[in-house]
Amino acid sequence: MAEGEHQVAIQLTPEDYVAFSAWYHRRTPEGRKKMRKLYALGVLLFVAFAWSEMYDPKNGIMHRERYAVYMAISAVVIGGGYSFFLWYIRPTLQRMSLRFGDRKQLLDPVSYSFAREGVIIRNQHGTGRLAWSGVKEIARTPKHLFLWLGGASAFILPVNQLADVAETERRIREGYSAARTAKGAMP
Repeated sequence: MAEGEHQVAIQLTPEDYVAFSAWYHRRTPEGRKKMRKLYALGVLLFVAFAWSEMYDPKNGIMHRERYAVYMAISAVVIGGGYSFFLWYIRPTLQRMSLRFGDRKQLLDPVSYSFAREGVIIRNQHGTGRLAWSGVKEIARTPKHLFLWLGGASAFILPVNQLADVAETERRIREGYSAARTAKGAMP
């Protein structure tokens, strides 16, 4: 380890990736845009179901009373089912894909070294480097520290695995700020 580097070793779990996904979809403009598209799809399903129940093709009659009842039913059933999918089934599928799918290597132990030049990532497959200019945002939640790279990519640091959370966060913010200041951008 070079002088001035701060190193941490991390063993991620599927829950850490689900936590990042939840943060990403709630806190970033890109994530919120994706969620708006999913909610728009839910609204379309809701309206299509209610509309199909309003019109009687045999008689060519519109049943306004029946429409109101089916609108209420579809709001509860489709809205509730859709929300259940978005906030329970989707994270469960994410966990399963990490445990059993091609992405299970994401759960391999990894170590990060934070220096003024950037982040050095080491795992059993090799070593990589990332300059601080590649980090879009540093975010802190009660259980995680995220170095968001853009899109759905981030370095995830569970705070319960950090020996000194304050020192790690200080080193990360120091390197990030120095790179932003040198580039002429605001941190």
